[in-house]
Amino acid sequence: MAQAARAARARGIASMVGFNYRRVPALAYARQLIAAGRIGTVRQVRASYLRTGSPTRTPP
Repeated sequence: MAQAARAARARGIASMVGFNYRRVPALAYARQLIAAGRIGTVRQVRASYLRTGSPTRTPP
């Protein structure tokens, strides 16, 4: 990614990479548990991520 960022900067192109939680170890472990059938049938999932810098005090 550093090479891509340098190339974009050299050409005056604005670029960015969105951060997400796909590779967080806790989520990977949860996926393993689900895939192995260790926690039974998953009927509902609710996820909430910490957001900093939100323009409002309440989450969206």
